[in-house]
Amino acid sequence: MIARVLMVTLMTAAASFAQAPQPEIPLNNPGFESDEGWGIHFPDFTAYDDAQARTGDRSLRISDPDGQKAPFASQVVTELEGGATYTFTVWYRGTAEDVGPGWRAALKMEYYNDEGENTYGKYAQGNEHTSGEWRQIELTAEAPPDTTRVTLLVRLFGAGTVWFDDAAFALAAPPPVVSLAPQRHLLEPGENTVSFTARVLEPLDAEAAPIRIMVYEDEGEQIEADVALEQREDGLWTVTLTLPELAQGTYRVESNLGQTPGQMAYLFVPLTDRKPEGLSDTGTILVEGEPFFPIGLYHVSVSHYPMLAEAGFNCVQGVSPNNLEAFGAALDACLENGLTMDVPLYGGMKVQENMEASLAGIAAYADHPAVMCWKIIDEPDLRPGMPKEVAEAYITLKEADPVNPI
Repeated sequence: MIARVLMVTLMTAAASFAQAPQPEIPLNNPGFESDEGWGIHFPDFTAYDDAQARTGDRSLRISDPDGQKAPFASQVVTELEGGATYTFTVWYRGTAEDVGPGWRAALKMEYYNDEGENTYGKYAQGNEHTSGEWRQIELTAEAPPDTTRVTLLVRLFGAGTVWFDDAAFALAAPPPVVSLAPQRHLLEPGENTVSFTARVLEPLDAEAAPIRIMVYEDEGEQIEADVALEQREDGLWTVTLTLPELAQGTYRVESNLGQTPGQMAYLFVPLTDRKPEGLSDTGTILVEGEPFFPIGLYHVSVSHYPMLAEAGFNCVQGVSPNNLEAFGAALDACLENGLTMDVPLYGGMKVQENMEASLAGIAAYADHPAVMCWKIIDEPDLRPGMPKEVAEAYITLKEADPVNPI
């Protein structure tokens, strides 16, 4: 894969300087001492508990005996600054007798803009539980430029019980002088324009701030590109790049305001010939050569497959091939119940680490009639650092199976 560098320089006469991080941002009821502040989305599984507390008198207890609900509680924090980096922490505990299969304590941050669009999200998880001691999970994530609020979640994955206490939310770093979104952009082969949303700390005059584009190949050869800069009513800027035809690969986009570096973004140009045989020319999934509209669920066990089939579902997100025997049994169960499987290849939210098992699963079961597709990762655009890994994994997996969609 050829790596190139694309640099976007926003030139202004004035220099910008980063602001010092601000104090902790107050949460409503961070210690779960009252019934306020947190939205309880699964009341049958979530309760305040005065028998366990790290500090104060209470904690939040989430229980799921069967491990099928992934229950959570959430709180919304408003008036965030786009481009800034925030940290969410909470303490959790569990004991061996309270833990079942797949038990994990989890945090999540979901960023939103004024339009209510979820622009970015990130998880952090903890699974240490045997001692019963309180342990802290920390989650840090950079907000896209148009962010105005965040939803904070505490969650239980798997079966068992977890307690949460002493949540905190803080500004980890102020916005860079230039923030770019999306930070990962797909540029289809043959396309030559791409747009970013830019947030600039200093007031920016388009006439006084010409933008200079520099495109470099590994050998250092420069490729020319054009740029258009337009200010929006919300104070953000739309930066449109017109590029020459780019070869398949990943490109890094850098921004500067004066001499001060801003945020980086990435362009990915995919393979030109990547349609598998299991997709029509318009992208419709084909099963046994016929168009197939999948209607399915995830977070279900093999024992639920007959119930899903009876209810009219025709597919399910199944189990990963990390355990080939269990994977094969799940595929057979799908076939017996008239279901197809969306096969997850990201056990433990890992991609490359699972590649050996993924390739083994493809080698053993690519021809199984219950395989609908292979799923590299869930929500790749919402997982930092993952898109480049996904792109490289896709090439490897497609070579192993040119038939089933990936």
